[in-house]
Amino acid sequence: MGNDQACRTKGIGTIRLKMHDGTIIILEDVRYVPDLTKNLMSVRVLDSKSCKVTVEGGFLKVVRGAFVAMKGTRKGNLYFLNGFTITGRVAVSTSSEDDASDTSRLWHMCLGHVGEKALQGLEKQGLLKDAKAGKLEFCEHNVLGKQTKIKFGTAIHRTKGILDYIHTDIWSSSKNASLGGKHYFVSFIDDFSRRVWVYTMRHKDEVLDIFLTLKKMIETQTGRKIKKLRFDNGGEYTLDPFFKVYRNEGIVRHFTVSGTPQQNGVAERMNCTLVAKFQCMLSNSGLSKAFWGEALNYARHLVNRLPAATLDDKTPMEVWSGAPTTDYDQLPSVVSAQRGETAVFYRNSQLLILLCFVSGICSFTALCSKFHDRAAQETFSLIRTVRVYGTEEEGLGRYNQWLDKLVYIGIRESIAYGSWYLSFNTLYRSTQVFAVLLGGILILTGHVSAEQLVKYVLYCEWLIYAAWRLEDNLSSLLQAIGATEKVFQLMVLMPRTKLQRLVGKIEFVNVSFYYPSRSMITRAAPVRNLLNLLSPIRFTSIAFNVGLSGSGKSALVNLLLCLYEPTRGEILVDSFPLRKLDIRWLRDRIGFVGQEPHLFHMDVKSNISYGCSRDIKQQDVEWAAKQADAHEFISSLPNGYETIVDDGLLSGGQKQRIAIGRAIVRDPAILILDEATSALDAENEYCIARLLHAFRNDCRVKRTVIVIAHSFSDLTKSPFCASVLVFDLDKNLQIKSNQSLAGKNQW
Repeated sequence: MGNDQACRTKGIGTIRLKMHDGTIIILEDVRYVPDLTKNLMSVRVLDSKSCKVTVEGGFLKVVRGAFVAMKGTRKGNLYFLNGFTITGRVAVSTSSEDDASDTSRLWHMCLGHVGEKALQGLEKQGLLKDAKAGKLEFCEHNVLGKQTKIKFGTAIHRTKGILDYIHTDIWSSSKNASLGGKHYFVSFIDDFSRRVWVYTMRHKDEVLDIFLTLKKMIETQTGRKIKKLRFDNGGEYTLDPFFKVYRNEGIVRHFTVSGTPQQNGVAERMNCTLVAKFQCMLSNSGLSKAFWGEALNYARHLVNRLPAATLDDKTPMEVWSGAPTTDYDQLPSVVSAQRGETAVFYRNSQLLILLCFVSGICSFTALCSKFHDRAAQETFSLIRTVRVYGTEEEGLGRYNQWLDKLVYIGIRESIAYGSWYLSFNTLYRSTQVFAVLLGGILILTGHVSAEQLVKYVLYCEWLIYAAWRLEDNLSSLLQAIGATEKVFQLMVLMPRTKLQRLVGKIEFVNVSFYYPSRSMITRAAPVRNLLNLLSPIRFTSIAFNVGLSGSGKSALVNLLLCLYEPTRGEILVDSFPLRKLDIRWLRDRIGFVGQEPHLFHMDVKSNISYGCSRDIKQQDVEWAAKQADAHEFISSLPNGYETIVDDGLLSGGQKQRIAIGRAIVRDPAILILDEATSALDAENEYCIARLLHAFRNDCRVKRTVIVIAHSFSDLTKSPFCASVLVFDLDKNLQIKSNQSLAGKNQW
C-alpha cells in the first residue's frame, strides 16, 4: 500500500461495474483484500491500460480512446465513481485466465470481432464445435475499430414558442480570473427567440443555483414554463440535485455529444461568438484580460439587440417580447475625442462604463510612458487635494503635454510604417513575379521540375509572410489614452455666483447627510442628522470639532468643501447658499490640510505654491514655511526649496508642515485643519497654536478657522479658542466653550 504497509490478498479475479449511463465495464486482475474498507482503483494501472484520467472542478473522468469510460465525483479527499458493482457474477481465482470460460466472447475476438448474427450462423453450421453463441456484451474495441463518420442532417429544427427549448453550455476555465475572481461562464439560449443569458462562475457546481434563479425570473416574467433543457452530457448537469429539479419541475432532458456543434451547436456556437467578441474588444481596448467578465456581459447585450438572419432580420429581444426593439440608446455611443481618437462607451441605466478605447497605433518610448503614467497616477491618487485646490486644469495640462509628445511620436511612426509597408509589398510582389518567371524558364530547360518550383514558391511565401507578421506585431502597440481627459471633463462646473468678498461666516441650517455607500446601513441604524446643531460661526472665530472616529467631523468639512451634497438642508456662506456659489472661486479662498499629507513629485517650492491662483514669489513661500515652522528643515535639504520631494525624503511631520504652509500661502478666508496635528509632536503642535493665535490677532483680514481633532488637546484649551463643537456617536452635536471643557482630558 501507499503507506508501506502490506495487506493480504485473498484472491485475484474479475468484477463488473455498471456506470451511470448503463454501460457495463469489466475490470480484470482485481485483488480481493478484506482489510480494505473501500474499493480502490490505481491511477497507475489505469494509465498502463491506455486510459487518460482528468480531474477538474471536483469531477473525475476516465477516458479510453474516444469514450468516457468512467465518471466520478469528489467527496472529501476521495473520488467516487458514478455507478455500482454488479453482484452474482464475480469470478475469484488465482489467475485472470478463468475469463476464457466465456466462449462467445473468445470466438468474437478470435474471428475479428464478428457480430452476434454471424456467430449464430456459425453455430448452426456446427463450426463452433460444442460452443453456443450467446449474447455479446459491449466491446469497446469493436466500436473503436468499426466506427465511421455519418453525415448529420441539414434540416433546421425550431420550436413554436419561447421557453419550449433551452440550450445551455459551460465555457471551460479561463486562465485569467475576472475582476470578481470568476473563471467560468454558463450560457442559456432560448431556441425560439435566440435570446441569451450569461452568468460568470467561480466553480462549475454553481450552475444549478444559477439555473434555478434564471428559471424563476423568466417564468415569472413570461408566465410560461421551461419544457426542455438541452446540454452535452457534462457532469454538472447529471448530478443528483439536477435530476431532482428535472423530476419535480417536469423538465425533459436532451443529451448531446460534447464537442459536436451539429448536435449542441446553438449553445457551443453562441459561446464561441461571445468569446470571440469579448476577446476582440479587449484586444482593441488594450485593457487587462481581467475585464473579460464586463466585456462578456456587453457582448451578450449586443447579441440580444442586433438583427439576426435566422430570425428574419429581427432582434432576439424583439422576438422574445413581441414588440420592436426601442432601446437602441442602450447600444454603444460613439464619442469623438481630441487628437483623432475614438472612444466607445456603453451606457447602462446606473453607470457609464468605458468599454473599449480604440487608439491610433503609436510607439511607446520608455521616457514618455514613464512620465505620462506618473502624471495620471499622481493626479488620481491625490484627487481630493486636486479638487480642493481647484487645480484640475493644471493636472490636465501636465497630462496633455505628454500626450502631445506621444501623438507626435505616433505620427512619425505612422509615416515610417506606411513607407516600410509600401516598400515591403512592392518588393514582395515583385519577387513572386520574378520567381515564377525564372522558375518557368528553368522548367523549360529541364533544370527543375514543376513540383520543386511550387514547393519553393510556397515555402518562401510562408516564410516571408511569417517574418512580416512578426515584424508587424513587434512594431505595433495599442495605447489607450484620453480616459483621464474624459474624467476631468466631468469635473467642469457651470459658472455660478461669486461674492465680492468672502468674510467666512458659515451656517448649517437643518442639514442632514449620510454617505451614499452607507445609505442602507444608516437607514437601518440611527441616522446621524446635523439638524439645527451648528450655530453660525462668526468671522474671526476659531472653532474646534472634537469627536471620536466616525462621529461626523470630517463629513462636516466634506460638505463645506462641496465634495458631497447634503442629503437635506442648506449650507450658508456669508448668508448665501453654498450650492449657488462658484465652487472654484470658493475653493480658491479656502485653505485645507487633511489627515494624511499628500505631496506631489515636484520641488518643495512648487508643492507649497500648488493651487494658488495669484503669483507667488520666493518671499511668500518662505514666509508660509516659517509660519508652519518648516523653513528650518527645508533650508537643510540638499537643494533647499528646489529639492524634489520623494517618498522616503521627508518624515510624516515634515510633510504635514509643508501641507500647512501650502494652505497658509493662499491667505485663505477659511482655514480647515482636519487633524493636521496628528503627525506632529508636542513642540510642533505648540507652533500650530502660535499660528492660530497669529491668525486671530491679524487685523488685516478676518478669517474663520475650523480645527478637527479626536480629543481635547492643548489647542482646544487655548484662550484663543472661541468654541468647541463636540461630536458624540450617540448624541447630537453640542456647542460648548473651552472653559466648560477645562476639566476634560480625554473621551
